[in-house]
This record gives sequence, structure tokens and C-alpha cells, in this order.
Amino acid sequence: MNKKSTEPKDELNIIRSRFVDNLKNYRKSRRYTQAMLADKLGIKRATLASYEENRSFPNPLVLCRLSRLTKARVESFLKGHIVWREI
Repeated sequence: MNKKSTEPKDELNIIRSRFVDNLKNYRKSRRYTQAMLADKLGIKRATLASYEENRSFPNPLVLCRLSRLTKARVESFLKGHIVWREI
């Protein structure tokens, strides 16, 4: 199998993993329950749980809401490692 054909899938897995880590860390740093954060994003708690368990991925509208709420760029949320200051 050609190594190049697996690279996009590997990159997608890394992005999803970083998103999950950043999402969980943000929620915990703010001492939000899943229900509290879901309410702020206008989604159901079960939907947020599926994001945190890496079973689904948010649509662009939810990503934009998350970016506004956290004051972090979407790209940083997906590709970076964000250190949230606890409040």
C-alpha cells in the first residue's frame, strides 16, 4: 500500500484527537458540566458527549460558536494544544 494514501487519514485522526483534548480541557477548566457547555453551544448534552468520546465531529456552525465562546481560533482548536487557565 502506498504510504501517501494513509497520510490524510492519519492527519484527520490527529486533528480529531486534538479537538477532543482541547474540548474536554476547556470544559473542565471552566468547571462546566457537559450539560452546561452544551447549553452555551446550543446543542444537546448527548451531542457534546459524542464529541468528547470522538464518536462524532461538530459541524462548522458549532465550531464557530465554540470559537466565539472560548476566544480561540478554530484552527487552534483543531490543530493546536491549547492550555486553558482554570477559573
